This record gives sequence, C-alpha cells and structure tokens, in this order.
Amino acid sequence: MLATDTASSSAALQRWLKRQLLRVKVRVLAVLDAHPRLQPVARHVLAPHLWRIQHASVARGVAIGFFLAFVLPFGRGLTAALLSIMLRANIPVAALATFITNPINLGFWLWLAYELGHWLLGIPATGSEASASLNGASVVVWMQHVGWPAAVGMGVFAVSLSLLGYAGVHLLWLAQLTLKRRARARRAASKTRSA
Repeated sequence: MLATDTASSSAALQRWLKRQLLRVKVRVLAVLDAHPRLQPVARHVLAPHLWRIQHASVARGVAIGFFLAFVLPFGRGLTAALLSIMLRANIPVAALATFITNPINLGFWLWLAYELGHWLLGIPATGSEASASLNGASVVVWMQHVGWPAAVGMGVFAVSLSLLGYAGVHLLWLAQLTLKRRARARRAASKTRSA
C-alpha cells in the first residue's frame, strides 16, 4: 500500500513539475519573441526542436557546452546558443553545460590542465615558473612555461569531456529507456498473472 502511495505521489509530483517547467518555458519564449533585437533571428532561436528535451539534441547541447567551457573564457552562453542553432542542439542545455567551469572552480581546472599539459608535453613541472613576476622580458618565458601546457591541457579537456558528455547522455538515455521498458513489461506480466 505504501509503495503504491509513493509511486502515485511521485507521478503527481512529476506531472506538476512538467507543468511548471512548461509555464516557465512559454514565458521565456514569449519574452524572446517580443524582443526587438531578436526579431531578425527569432524564427531560428525559437525553433521548437532547439528547446525540446530529446536525446540527440540534449547530447549535442552537452557536447557544445562542455567544449566551450574549456575553450572560451568569455561569451560562452551566446556562443553556445549560436552553435546550438547551427548544430540543432538544445539551447538551454548547451548554455548551462558551459558552467562546468566557473569562477569558483576555474583555478582547479587550470591547475589540472597545467599538470596534464606538462605531462603530455614531457616538460617537468617545477611550480616556480607560475609564481615568477611578469616583467616585460619574462612574459614570453612565462607563457612558454605556464601558458602552453595549460592551453594544451584545456584543449584536451575540451575535446575529451565533450565526447564523454555526448556519449554519457546517450548511455543514460538508453539506460532510462531500458528501465522504463522493463518496468512496463513487469507491470503487464503482473496484470496478466492476476487476471
């Protein structure tokens, strides 16, 4: 009895959340449609396939967002939206996925990219070059010791995490679908046994 009540309340909560998200989505799309600067591109930005939660468009959105998170320091949301329009990806997912790197954890990602870049390039990391002062002559030296390994590491993160995100969304979607089908088959089997 308790499991049935929990399942029905969970289903009711899911239906309520879907209605709330739909209301927010309709309001956001209405605001975007009414914006005067978006009128020339409104039909592209407001295309329904760019806002639906479908496995292919969500996977492309995650890949775009993860890639841009490690490649661009600024303007990632707008660039993610433009790439999503061109590649038919989910715009909100792409914009949100760019927040995998943010001001709070950027130092960690840069340090990790720096270490990975040193390892990939075969340069021993001493740590002293990162704290060297930046006067006119040493900027080039500093960029060779710190900038190049960090850029290589960030590039590797951009490509690898975007591919992992794309594949991960597809795998999670497939797992969810498989679980739903199994549950449906169990319910159908239990109904035929009880009948």
